[in-house]
Amino acid sequence: MKTFKQIVENIVVLDEAVMDQKMWDRTKKGDKLTISYDSGIKKGNKTTFVVGTKNIVGKAKVGKITMKREDGKGGKFFLYNRNGNISLALGDMAASMTGLVKESVEVELDERNYAKEYANYHSKPEQIANRSSRNKARRIMAKENDVDGMDVGHADNNPLNNDPANLRIENPSDNRREPRMRSEGTWATPDTPKKKMTLKKILSKPLKAKDAEDVMYSIIGDDELFDAFGEAKPNEDVRSLIKSRMKEMGIKEDLDEGKNDKYPLYHKDFSGAMKTAYDHAKKNLGVIVDPSEIDDKVAMGPKKPSTGKTNSYRLTDKSGKKAIQVQVYNTGKSYELNMYKEDLDEAVELDEAFKAGGLKLKDGKQVMVKKDDAMMLNDLMKQLSKPNVKKMTDTAMKNKKGYEEILGFARDSHE
Repeated sequence: MKTFKQIVENIVVLDEAVMDQKMWDRTKKGDKLTISYDSGIKKGNKTTFVVGTKNIVGKAKVGKITMKREDGKGGKFFLYNRNGNISLALGDMAASMTGLVKESVEVELDERNYAKEYANYHSKPEQIANRSSRNKARRIMAKENDVDGMDVGHADNNPLNNDPANLRIENPSDNRREPRMRSEGTWATPDTPKKKMTLKKILSKPLKAKDAEDVMYSIIGDDELFDAFGEAKPNEDVRSLIKSRMKEMGIKEDLDEGKNDKYPLYHKDFSGAMKTAYDHAKKNLGVIVDPSEIDDKVAMGPKKPSTGKTNSYRLTDKSGKKAIQVQVYNTGKSYELNMYKEDLDEAVELDEAFKAGGLKLKDGKQVMVKKDDAMMLNDLMKQLSKPNVKKMTDTAMKNKKGYEEILGFARDSHE
């Protein structure tokens, strides 16, 4: 079997008139490329491919695009970019491209629908906070650098980290690309109870290669794993690929964290699965589910799941301060239970984090919090991810300058 290095070295470099660096940069997942090419077997071929993964591979940092035939026929097809020299490979066979027509699945950067993006995404409080922080980063860099026509990016992809060492001036086409497409790496792991429960469910039934990227993106986001998906047949079950990569990454296939997380997974009937959830919550998780929650959400809620379907519930205790998340999946032969305790302690603390009146900061000084400002601060915190809640709360409590900065974010979110 040929090595990756041998394959790349034997590929015929394409004429830049066929595909140049600019076209490479703008090519993205889902685009259709109709390529005319000559191979060692036949000349005058013409095939339409659909772009799959796009990443950087190997020590030489070679750009790689994995493609599938639009007609669904098998085979492995790749484009490689080696220092701007772009080449085509049909499996491990070199081919010379003679023509290319690109059909993009979405508008280019300059034609993006910003109004729709804002309504669907950027208007969320967390994104307003991120955007305010990015604007601050730009002002920092503009003091000593020419940033006209350029973006100011964050090396760690965290827009709230404006340490000067973390900031860099970048070409917009590079900075606005998905983080996973900028370099080889991992961007998501099952590091929360909810993700672990979702991964359990994914691994419990066949997952086709053609669906795997979308399903796994936020659970195990990893370039090597996604390359494997791209090389598999469209309808191939890729669970074995996922488990193999999990082993390489040190992710245990048994995702239970300890004895308090262990409970019977499979049950003969739906009511048995739910009873196990209530009992496990009481005995091992310290959550006694409020009977009225069971009556309102389970007994009077949706009917039990049919084959291949899942019912999900969030059930609290009488105080409303403790809760469990429960999912029951009908495998066709049994009912699979997945559950975890939802930690509401932080949410309770956030409700009380900012109150009208004097607020003593960590530097010993005090600021006066207006009633409306307290409401806006608490509303903002409730919609942030836990890591960002901690960062922004720490900043707000550090000193007056930090408090005013976070208050500015909160006010922006209510404009």
